[in-house]
Amino acid sequence: MVDENVKACINLHAVLRNMEDLCELDKEAHDIIQGKNVAIRFSVKNIPAAIMTFNSGKCIMEKTESRNCHMNLFFKSPEHFNLMIEGKRNPIPTKGFRHIGFLKRDFARLADRLSYYLKPTHELLRNKDSARINTILTAYTAFFAIPEIANNDPLGKLNASRIADGTINIEIDQGPAIH
Repeated sequence: MVDENVKACINLHAVLRNMEDLCELDKEAHDIIQGKNVAIRFSVKNIPAAIMTFNSGKCIMEKTESRNCHMNLFFKSPEHFNLMIEGKRNPIPTKGFRHIGFLKRDFARLADRLSYYLKPTHELLRNKDSARINTILTAYTAFFAIPEIANNDPLGKLNASRIADGTINIEIDQGPAIH
């Protein structure tokens, strides 16, 4: 049985967090965010919030309880958020209605680009540049999922409790790294 809370934490703080790197690695995604200045807060009940900021041609995702954003997207439960990730539900905007156009057009296109790389076809993986982006985004998803599992999953907590506190460095030769 899937723990919807853990899944929502991973979807928000590991999968969606990839928008940062997508906008740097993929020209189409980079072009979509040019000239955009909007901060979107993802508020999922019982899950740490995050703000995704598009500004100066960059995307930054930050886990924060700050409410300093242009738009707030509320999700009544982790299940609601997970269904949105699957394209089966919509968020509930509670602030920033004037940014709905960005959400429906630009953000939707970015989400499609992210899916394009994270759910690749065999053809996509034959292209060296696309395979590289897929590898980087997949690795970052795994890297950023580790603390979400360690902090939210019962078995993850148990295993994390057996590891000394400190910094973990993960690096792939000529590839992504996290510290």
